[in-house]
Amino acid sequence: MQSKASIIERAYQLAKAGRVLTVKDIRDQLRKEGYSRAEIRINLEGTGIRRQLLQLCGAAKVKAQIPG
Repeated sequence: MQSKASIIERAYQLAKAGRVLTVKDIRDQLRKEGYSRAEIRINLEGTGIRRQLLQLCGAAKVKAQIPG
């Protein structure tokens, strides 16, 4: 049985995947995957992590738009 990824690890995976554009999108997806609201709020509240996640979302979006 595979264990569930830590919430931070999963948030970074989602941001890098290029299917989410905002931290709100990440929070919504984490809720759908069974992470609790409290767990999400505690782990994704900080300005630093929010900034990093947004940068990763932006980089993934740009990468997805580059042909080849």
